[in-house]
Amino acid sequence: MQAHKAEKKSCNFCEKDSHLAVDCWIKKNRESKEASKKGKRDVSPEENAFIGISKKLEASDWCMDTGASEHMSWERSLFKTLNTIQTEKKVKIGDGSVLEVTGIGNIEIGSIKWGETH
Repeated sequence: MQAHKAEKKSCNFCEKDSHLAVDCWIKKNRESKEASKKGKRDVSPEENAFIGISKKLEASDWCMDTGASEHMSWERSLFKTLNTIQTEKKVKIGDGSVLEVTGIGNIEIGSIKWGETH
């Protein structure tokens, strides 16, 4: 009777010994992530901007939200830097209007006087 040597397993996905591709956890993890990405909806180039305020603001007033991902201004003269963009990025505002984004830049804000914040 001849002793059989154990066959050496080698994964043709991650190239590690000890398992086959069908059992490869790296492959399964990658496939799971790809399937998850396919399940997500396409991101629209349209953003939303909503705010609720209980008092009338002046045109020069700012509403700062430290949790906001974007802040917007229609006043070009406030921008220290402003780069024109060529994409079709849009913002939907509270009244349902859709505005086109024409540039992205930086505005310097002075110190905040806490007694004057709303």
